[in-house]
Amino acid sequence: MTTVFVNYHYCLTPAENPFLARNAVSPQRFAEQMAVLSDANRRAGNADAARFVVTFDDGTKDIFRNAVPLIVRHKIPAILFVCSQPLMHGTLLNVTKNHLLQAKLGLDLFRTSFLDALSRLHGDVETEEPDPAFLERFYRYDEGAAREFKLLLNVRLPVELVTRVLDGMFEAHFGSQAAAAEQIYMSVEELRQCQELGIAIGAHTHSHVMLSRLAYAAQVREIQTPIGYFRDQLGAIDEAFSYPYGVEGTWNQDTKTILSEAGIRRAYTLGRREYRPARDLDPLEIPRFDVNDVFDAAGALKQVAAAR
Repeated sequence: MTTVFVNYHYCLTPAENPFLARNAVSPQRFAEQMAVLSDANRRAGNADAARFVVTFDDGTKDIFRNAVPLIVRHKIPAILFVCSQPLMHGTLLNVTKNHLLQAKLGLDLFRTSFLDALSRLHGDVETEEPDPAFLERFYRYDEGAAREFKLLLNVRLPVELVTRVLDGMFEAHFGSQAAAAEQIYMSVEELRQCQELGIAIGAHTHSHVMLSRLAYAAQVREIQTPIGYFRDQLGAIDEAFSYPYGVEGTWNQDTKTILSEAGIRRAYTLGRREYRPARDLDPLEIPRFDVNDVFDAAGALKQVAAAR
């Protein structure tokens, strides 16, 4: 059967978290979308039609609070992909720090402040220059300065330097990362409750880094750490994984070897097409859509094509 995997990150209102909300689907809009998907799944039945499954990356607490009850109510199959770093160490993922700082400072001040701090702490830094075709796969809903800055943060600069600068900026503007991590990410108990409600829990690396940028040993740590942690804390997790950033080239053959050895049977990309088992033969490259690919501004389903 054809399956359409629809991926989300945040589900919250500006009143709940004014800094993360710029990247969020509101609970009201999410409720409308789940009703649409539930109706589509009922109509599909045994017919030759697509079945919808929702997934969530990063494991933020708003998903537990606002999205999970609606998933359960509408009986939508769902997978939560979670990073272990916030729960193990009480520190934020860089992607979360980026969202918070940009939302509070605005893009221009965030970029200027980041570059000033980078220069002051580290002087001239050599950046990576990936193939332009690879870069074109990123941030299709951003343009201009916003897109270029995201590429600098997440693709071109060394991860360790970015982390060091973001840590200093975050703590200057927001204070303790531990307090923020407890507020932002789902707890182990909340993940356990999701499991009890029939929602699968999968791994999303330890710290949300792009795996293809790492040496083999570092990839092993990023993949095995969350799998081991969540198996220990939750008893068992789904044999599923999602690649941070998700576009082709953000994982490699080493990644898939490590996943297989760790007992992962399915890994999800941002391939932006329907999943057809007869065509998509590699279970470690299952395509998903971003929610913005699936719903139009009015909340109706777009024409989901077999390839995009």
